Amino acid sequence: MTIAEAGKQTEPTTSQAMTTALQEMLAQEEPLLDRLHWHKIPAGSNSYRYLQPSQAPTPSFRAINAAWDATHGVWIPKQESVAILGGELEIDVAILDMYGGQLSMGMRARELKAWTIAIKDKWLQTFFEGDVGVDPAAFEGLRTRVAGSGMDFDMSSGTDRAALTLAKLDEVIEAVLGGVERKSIATNQWLRRKINALIRESSQAQETVDTGFGRIMPSYGGVPLIVIQKESDMSTILDFDEDPGDGGDDTASMYFIRFANGEEPGVFGLMGNNGGWEAKAFGEQESVPRNLDRFSAYVGLAAPHPRAFARLHSVGKI
Repeated sequence: MTIAEAGKQTEPTTSQAMTTALQEMLAQEEPLLDRLHWHKIPAGSNSYRYLQPSQAPTPSFRAINAAWDATHGVWIPKQESVAILGGELEIDVAILDMYGGQLSMGMRARELKAWTIAIKDKWLQTFFEGDVGVDPAAFEGLRTRVAGSGMDFDMSSGTDRAALTLAKLDEVIEAVLGGVERKSIATNQWLRRKINALIRESSQAQETVDTGFGRIMPSYGGVPLIVIQKESDMSTILDFDEDPGDGGDDTASMYFIRFANGEEPGVFGLMGNNGGWEAKAFGEQESVPRNLDRFSAYVGLAAPHPRAFARLHSVGKI
């Protein structure tokens, strides 16, 4: 289930119309959210449970009249919990009266659009860099999960920054499980231009892919290049603000993600309370002349397979 599909399942009451608009705008505003599938967690539960393989059984040959030693796999129980994301929006009723309070036009629609962008930016920040040690109410992001593992690649092979190469891109793409059809590369705008320049220098043909909503995106080796940035000022979560070990915050990370679809191994989102965002329209408050709307969802992230994604860090602006 994609986030846009979840929005289409909603009945057209006032609050549910806002829910539908919010979910469809979230998918349209962010290409990464268009590719991410969500696993519904039923009401009454706050976590997704799975078994992670730790040790495979041991097959062997046997001679005639000999016997095999019985073996079995080892599985480690794991679980991912959801966190509560959302907020409340208050608008003076005078503003709605004078500038329009409908969902299809006016200030209420503008505020809903602004909330959509803000929620998207907060979710993306947590998706990549979430750390419950910093914000216990959030969930663990990709950077925290991959740190120190075999899927955490260093561009510089040391403690300094280094220039991106196509050879390193190929290495990290191949490290992520499966073919290219479900993979994506999340990066900043400067590094996307760097990849385009490297492709031209190597005399390779420029490639594009269709990711839905009529959006054509550049790609490398059939893998879409998703630029993560804010619409308002082009700032990015994946900026050159990381320390490679030399004491200077001058490198960036790129994330190579296999998005799961159904039971396939990969990265997928978690959404509690049977899935979907919820928007509640409370109307004018008794205590103050302001219209109150509340937005919330129980969201999380899961990557059960150890090769579901990779990070390439210490990439310099070179």
